[in-house]
Amino acid sequence: MRLMIFVCKVRCLAPCCRCVPFSLFFIFFTLRFYYSHLFLQAKILSTEFKSLKPKEAAKWQKLAEQDKERYTREMDGYAPPSDEDSDDGKKKKKKKKDPNAPKRNQSSFFLYSNYIRNDVKRRYPDAKFGEIAQIISREFKALPPHERAQWDQRAAEDKERYQREMEDYNG
Repeated sequence: MRLMIFVCKVRCLAPCCRCVPFSLFFIFFTLRFYYSHLFLQAKILSTEFKSLKPKEAAKWQKLAEQDKERYTREMDGYAPPSDEDSDDGKKKKKKKKDPNAPKRNQSSFFLYSNYIRNDVKRRYPDAKFGEIAQIISREFKALPPHERAQWDQRAAEDKERYQREMEDYNG
C-alpha cells in the first residue's frame, strides 16, 4: 500500500529504520487526515474514532492486522547492531591532546577580553559572566581604529608565535 510506505517513513523512530506496527487508531487517524486535506484536530478525530460502527471499525482493524504482519515479516531477519561494531563511522573517539603541544594563538578579541575583564568586573560587580562578556564585546566593537589596530597587531604576533612553536614541536 503506497500510503503506508509514506506513513512508515514519517513515523520511523528507531535508529535501525524499522518501524513498529501501526495501531488501529493510528491507521485510522493517518488515512483520514491524509485524505481529508483538512487539518482536523486530534480531538475531533478521536471522537469520530470512538463513534465508529463495528463494521467500520473492522475495516480499520483489518488494516492494523495487515500492518502488524508486515512488521513481523520485516523484523524476522533483523539483527540489531552490536556494541562491538565501532567501525560504523557514527561517532569516533576524540583524539587525546598532547600536553606538550603549544597553546593555540588567540584572536584580537580574546587578547582584549583577557586584558580588560578584571576592569569590567570592578566597574560592574553585580554583572554575571554572560553580561560581562556582552559588555566586553560592546567595548571591543566601539574601539577606535588605532586602538583596534594595536590588538590586531598583538594577535598577529601571537599567531606567528604559535606557528614558530608548532614548527619546533613538529620539527
